[in-house]
Amino acid sequence: MARKTKRAKLHLTDEQRVKLKRLSKSRKAPLREVQRAGILLHYADEMPVTQIQKLVNASRPAIYKCTGKALASGIDAGLKDFCHRPFEPEINEAAKAWAVNSACARPEGHGLAAEFRALNGPAKYTGPHAPAAGQPCLSKAARAAIWGILSANEIRPRKIKYYPERRDPDSEQKMHEVLMVIPGR
Repeated sequence: MARKTKRAKLHLTDEQRVKLKRLSKSRKAPLREVQRAGILLHYADEMPVTQIQKLVNASRPAIYKCTGKALASGIDAGLKDFCHRPFEPEINEAAKAWAVNSACARPEGHGLAAEFRALNGPAKYTGPHAPAAGQPCLSKAARAAIWGILSANEIRPRKIKYYPERRDPDSEQKMHEVLMVIPGR
């Protein structure tokens, strides 16, 4: 016979129990949430972890993690995955401004053909040229990171049909100042 757990009991209100039952029987909710709802319901009914493991088809560490989050922060925390970022991102605002500026520039100005505007073009250009431009944090940036920066600024190089002509020698400095001043980017 399985022994009783020494962990705290999970007390559910009637509303929480109804919510968890509805979620555990859902066919449209993500599988993880359905499993976790079942875990929390069975744990609240004081069922042994071994039996919960068999009924819900989840590993013991997953059961302990789900119940631990629910006991510490509530059932909503036990149902959801939280993003774990072990360290802060290294790409600073100046590097993002440089990536946007280089993607908006005329490909011939970089010594590239018009194919620079293809999906891989800005990412391939950024890696080798970023350290020389004073942005070493972009030297190993993945294609998805570069496209994330461009998407956040609503820039799509593959859809650019023309480029403005730069007649002002200070245009790059002005572009940098404008991109740094715009809030939320």
